[in-house]
Amino acid sequence: MLKPQLKRVLEELGGRAQGVEIDIDAEPDIAQQAGVTGTPTVQLFFRKELQQQFRGVKQRSEFRAAIEQLLASPVG
Repeated sequence: MLKPQLKRVLEELGGRAQGVEIDIDAEPDIAQQAGVTGTPTVQLFFRKELQQQFRGVKQRSEFRAAIEQLLASPVG
């Protein structure tokens, strides 16, 4: 349910953002390092830093608004 929502948001943003999916069952070390304790979890990074984390399924508009806000952040 979540993957299609995120895929659509990324398509709507026309390449201005990227998505990476990690299977925490296959990669438990990555999940532990990222502090992911349950699924679904969506983490937004900007300039290599965690900016926001969502736990559970949210509305597509909420994800898009959060990503657009990060993209509008001033450089520096």
